[in-house]
Amino acid sequence: MYPFEWLFSSFTSSEQSEAPEPTPPTPQPPAQSLLRTSFLATHSASYNSTIEHLLPTEYPHLHSHTYLDHAGATPYPSSILTQHTRDLLSFPFSNPHSAGSPSASATQERITAVRGQVLRYLNADPEEYAVVFTKGATDAARIVGEGVDWGGAGGEFWYLRESHTSVVGIRSVVEDRGGQGRARVITAESIDAFLNAPNGLSEGDEHRRLDTTQYNLLAFPAQCNATGTRYPLNWVTKFRRRRHNTNTLPFLTLLDAASYLSTSSLDLTAHPADFTILSFYKIFGFPTGLGALIIRRSVAHLLNKSYFGGGTVSAISVSDDPHSASWHEPKQDVAARFEDGTLPFLQILALAHGFTFIESTLGGITRIGTHALCLRDFTRTHMSQLTHPHTTTPLCVIYESPPTLGRSQGPILCFNLLTPTGAPISPTSVLRLAAVQGIHLRAGCFCNPGACQQHLCLTPADVRRNHELHGVVCGGEYDIVDGTFTGCLRISFGACSSFGDVENWIQFLTTYYLSTPPTPSPTTPPSLKITITSLHLYPIKSCAPFSPPSWPLTPTGLHLDRAFALVDAHNTPLTLKRFPAMANIRILDIDLVKGVMTVNAGEERGVEIALCESGERTGEVGVCTRRVGGIMQGKGDVDGYFSTFLGVECRLMRSSSISPPQRSESATTQHQKSFANTSPLLITTRASFDTLHAQLPAAVRAKGSVTPAAMRANIILSGVAAWGEDAFLNKTLHITNPNQHKVEIGVTAHCTRCAIVNVDNEGAVGREPYSTLGRCKERGVDLRHLL
Repeated sequence: MYPFEWLFSSFTSSEQSEAPEPTPPTPQPPAQSLLRTSFLATHSASYNSTIEHLLPTEYPHLHSHTYLDHAGATPYPSSILTQHTRDLLSFPFSNPHSAGSPSASATQERITAVRGQVLRYLNADPEEYAVVFTKGATDAARIVGEGVDWGGAGGEFWYLRESHTSVVGIRSVVEDRGGQGRARVITAESIDAFLNAPNGLSEGDEHRRLDTTQYNLLAFPAQCNATGTRYPLNWVTKFRRRRHNTNTLPFLTLLDAASYLSTSSLDLTAHPADFTILSFYKIFGFPTGLGALIIRRSVAHLLNKSYFGGGTVSAISVSDDPHSASWHEPKQDVAARFEDGTLPFLQILALAHGFTFIESTLGGITRIGTHALCLRDFTRTHMSQLTHPHTTTPLCVIYESPPTLGRSQGPILCFNLLTPTGAPISPTSVLRLAAVQGIHLRAGCFCNPGACQQHLCLTPADVRRNHELHGVVCGGEYDIVDGTFTGCLRISFGACSSFGDVENWIQFLTTYYLSTPPTPSPTTPPSLKITITSLHLYPIKSCAPFSPPSWPLTPTGLHLDRAFALVDAHNTPLTLKRFPAMANIRILDIDLVKGVMTVNAGEERGVEIALCESGERTGEVGVCTRRVGGIMQGKGDVDGYFSTFLGVECRLMRSSSISPPQRSESATTQHQKSFANTSPLLITTRASFDTLHAQLPAAVRAKGSVTPAAMRANIILSGVAAWGEDAFLNKTLHITNPNQHKVEIGVTAHCTRCAIVNVDNEGAVGREPYSTLGRCKERGVDLRHLL
């Protein structure tokens, strides 16, 4: 126990509040049978109940998981893997470029057959279309963007605002080669206005005339991967008519079908896009790293190509005579001209089994789409009806476009959650809590900046300011700025979704966001004597704590706290969430006089590490969105010691400012030199932990694996009511030790907890206490030392 007296500079009440009663048992969501009955009453004809019988055999890897990220990747069925493996073991397939070899010839025949399957799947005439295999939809978009001649007085690149980043990226090529202003963001409304204008001309475009050597490129997604909005495919035909029947600069069309094809069929005969891009893992789940560019043969010659790789030339010469020009003749076949190097032929062979699975086992892509969409519609209806019981504030804000102008909806839900007062709930916090429950979803902007900006009402200036001033990145943990969302949540359905996924999701929302009454705000007395029950510092980030009886406090927090980090080859710190065994890396002793720290990894012998050893090798360590200067601290034996224990190559780095900074530096600048994620100190109270512990499942309490150390706080206090630390926010704590030395600490923010608390002190990972934290709202408080 520490005999420190804590005096607070600002108080409003005269006595300490009583600890609140434990949160009552969590009400359960509607009974599953009733929910299912409600669903089947309206969707029985659309729902493919067969999938529930297929899950144990075709998708055993989804057992105990609620997979709601089909827009990210479709789960792979076991039969595709087993049949493909059996196929590979039946014959020695080999490089198709080895012409004349029996294995190469057989491989080439199979690849040709798969090309035919792809075209039949898209109802595309092989006389009109060619299949170019690529690494994915992104690679296919790059081929088109780099192949267009953007020089001179060439055309413009028009891309729909809700396009994927891989399509938006073409603008960089356009502006580099054609100059600023040649890439234009357009909306669905502006497309319709353009198509409905006389001769397809917008105001100010009357100067445009037909130039057969130049053209515009229109790119749009068949389905927005962020919100699921589906755009009119007849835009393709309408732009083709404008190209042939008017005097405007002609348009070529690039259709991004990657998201759309996961649950829908595409008819290129009815909607003859010039370029169609797709990724096969979105359709089948396997293989990954394989996509296609479907090119209309009549426009293939318009794509320029400088680099040529193996297999793309018919003949080639190489000369060392400077007076004799080197020469090569590209192959005339469209696919062969763009497929540089050896194709991933084994992955291509797997596609045949994917087509068979969709048709024979799942009943075809149309049935898949109907099945997925009915689950989405029921979920959307239920989510839109969820309200907070005490305020009737809607829980969910759903982002979608109205079904107008020929737009429809795919099986995707984009949304955010609100508190009872209407304040935003961090999408990242929802993602983390869902992950602990085995629920897979996605947070961020989903590589679709336009959709994100549109629905969150963010301007381009907002996006840049949030990134530069607040470190906001797509998919990052900083997703609320000044009370405004900067990211969203997304759930999506697909071929193997079941109603059980819907039930689990609704139960999750009800349990963690609607069932807990607000925690009463504690009052704070004018004067308290609060006891520090324990101090904890974490010299090596994410490893076990060192708990001394007393310890120096510096402007950057407790001396040596998170001064070291084990990093990978990219200088990214290893974390306890990724490597739970780090809980067994313990600090045996720190001798400040000798400048030595003794560390033990599991049952391995201990190793001594110099605290301030000078190092010539420096680098920057990525901590959240910051880059922190560091010094390569570990020598070969030290790095090898940790690498052997963790089973991954790693290095020990020390913060470049391990010693206390100069007082002339700001506290913020000093903190940025440590490896702490947010603020240098974290405080919690024993009463808060006890309240949390009382609400844990009985089996978890009996096991005794959840201790106060799980909160990974630097300072644990007693003498404060449960949740009492919330009242410290925006106040200054004055600490006086027995020698009457005083320091001031400013309480700046609440701490956003993560699933790292589920790793116990032996490295075992469970679902508690993070799941219970999500219900009872236990929070720590960030502290910053005021100079």
